[in-house]
Amino acid sequence: MESINFAELAKQMNFSPVSEEEIQERDRKEREEQKQQNFENSGVGKRYWNLTMDDFSEASENRDNMKAIAEYIESKSMDNLWMVGATGTGKTFLGAMIIRELGGVYVKSYQLINDVLMSASYSAKESVNEIVNRYAGYRRLVIDEVGKSGNKDTEVNILWQILNERYENELPTVMISNLSKADLANYLGGHIVDRFAGCTKALVFTGDSWRQNGRD
Repeated sequence: MESINFAELAKQMNFSPVSEEEIQERDRKEREEQKQQNFENSGVGKRYWNLTMDDFSEASENRDNMKAIAEYIESKSMDNLWMVGATGTGKTFLGAMIIRELGGVYVKSYQLINDVLMSASYSAKESVNEIVNRYAGYRRLVIDEVGKSGNKDTEVNILWQILNERYENELPTVMISNLSKADLANYLGGHIVDRFAGCTKALVFTGDSWRQNGRD
């Protein structure tokens, strides 16, 4: 049986062997593409899809909070996090960057409440328990606009169910609100605040809105 000269065959086919560096670069690009796809499917708004931590204004009064989030991301922290305070100061942006780098799901509190209320419909695809369990099970969850649902009792009740399950399973939750730290604690109530005690970092944002200064 005639042997095959693979080197000669490759030469005739103009085939160039792939180097280890090329393989690593290809794998890196594939990981980055998958990471971007996951980010775009996470619930984060389109305006954040092409932003990175470098887009946070170094002139902001809240640059120390930006550094704290950078450390949170670098350490892959599993702590819970509150970002509270003034409107338009980069809280949602930083919440999005957490999802970009660490994965997870982003949802506005009122969207979550609407999902639950719609579950009462005959055409609903999920029950209340299924919705609660879904949000309770995400490896990392960012809940924005806490305190703005317009239905405090329903919001707090649903958040309690989700946060309690996440606490029991040591899954990190980031909550974002325009309320002050004290007002958010009062809004949520002692039973929820107690779940966060000892495993939560609170960042308070101050200053003028980026949007009023021509930034998104």
